[in-house]
Amino acid sequence: VDRTMTGQPIQDSREAIINAVMDSLGAYSKTIGQGRAGLLTPKEGHLKYFPQYALAMLKHTAFAAGRSIKLDERAAAMLMFRFCPLEQILSELYPKLYRLNQLAQPPVGRDENGEDIIEWPQPLPCSFEYVHRDGAYLLETGSALYLYVTSYTDQQFMLDAFGADYNNIKQCLLDEVNNDVARRVQAFIKKVVGLKFYLGPLIIVKEDLPNKQLFARRLVDDRTENTFSYVEFINYIRREMNK
Repeated sequence: VDRTMTGQPIQDSREAIINAVMDSLGAYSKTIGQGRAGLLTPKEGHLKYFPQYALAMLKHTAFAAGRSIKLDERAAAMLMFRFCPLEQILSELYPKLYRLNQLAQPPVGRDENGEDIIEWPQPLPCSFEYVHRDGAYLLETGSALYLYVTSYTDQQFMLDAFGADYNNIKQCLLDEVNNDVARRVQAFIKKVVGLKFYLGPLIIVKEDLPNKQLFARRLVDDRTENTFSYVEFINYIRREMNK
């Protein structure tokens, strides 16, 4: 970030990110490989996620190439990396994707204090492979919160959770809906955003509206017109290291 903000070309920063991945995985393979051929990647520990976050950086507005990005947007993204808390930066790079339909299920019991025990949705990999048309999905990106729905999303769940069906849902006001499902959805969203320094409003994304690209672009494991998928990126790193 500092290199780019002092006037160095974006391409230099992108190459530095890729070189950092190759250096770290090369050192790991050399240390652990013990003579075995090929690129070895760790199965646990922080280094396991380094290539994934590096790819996310290459796709992020701060460092992306191959698409038109306004200077103000790029500068704002870089300032976010410099000044926001780490938890928010990590979500900005690799967003957290949740399927909300699970919250239609009643609590599984009560704890010793008499409070409901709710099975909260767990984060999914950031890929459309895990986005099914019958679901409602929450994507927390560090600086924004997206709700993705389709015409096949369970309409009863939408009415219970958001007070509107697919055709009528707009910029929903969750606090205006008062039932058990809506309260669980509200509690979960508060849980997700509780540690964030700043988060914008909940943005409704429909599959048939242009703003679907806002959602799709943040699924960083997927391939786009100008960027690698995660699998393609790992294969690219392997080829570069074998040259």
